[in-house]
Amino acid sequence: MSNLPYCKNPVSLQLWLLMLVLSTPALAQNEFDFTPVDYKLIAKNIADPDSRYYYPPLMQRYHDNDTTLTASDYRHLYLGYTFQPAYKPYGKAPQTEAINELIAKEDKTPADFEKLRQLSMEVLQDYPFDIKAIYNMGVTEDELGNKAAAAKWFFKFEKILTTILDTGDGLSKPTAWHVITVADEYVLLSIVGLPFGGEQQLIDHYDYLKLADNEYGIEGVYFDISRMLASLDKDYK
Repeated sequence: MSNLPYCKNPVSLQLWLLMLVLSTPALAQNEFDFTPVDYKLIAKNIADPDSRYYYPPLMQRYHDNDTTLTASDYRHLYLGYTFQPAYKPYGKAPQTEAINELIAKEDKTPADFEKLRQLSMEVLQDYPFDIKAIYNMGVTEDELGNKAAAAKWFFKFEKILTTILDTGDGLSKPTAWHVITVADEYVLLSIVGLPFGGEQQLIDHYDYLKLADNEYGIEGVYFDISRMLASLDKDYK
């Protein structure tokens, strides 16, 4: 499970609680509003130079932490990234261990947060949609007193999470959540407050994660990983 809320940061905790309050009750009551994913349309839009979703300029706006990007923009960015040559769904950032050690440290100094920022930025160079690294950037900027920069990173963090939540409710194969890495599955579970039960199954092009006992009576959730598997097939050809 993700250990995202590792600091006593009022900005990040406010976001954390907001996502938890908005997501879990609706999920349990089957009240999620979501938009089915059309990968063919996304691929078409991001490849069209005349489209507002043309990927190169859209991605530049993302890198610039543009807070005017819409929900539709983020859908094309996040899911559209799976059509980019740099997409590595099963890669692992070499900075992960050092980052985890810094996060686990009890009393962090400004130098620790500077180092965490540096490492997180290195991760994002290769994995621009790494949710944990984005969260870490928000935390470090906030802890270092850069409130405006922190707000932009937390905006990005929220938008990526809501992009995933907008793809389904996770309760069945047809309404599975669409993710572009396995790590995103566990981050999302943590965000909506659902405890992983320790069992994961690959069923067709879905990851099914069994949940531990929870107050909502949800036995498990589905994630659509079709784009991850397509990338894997491409690598083996």
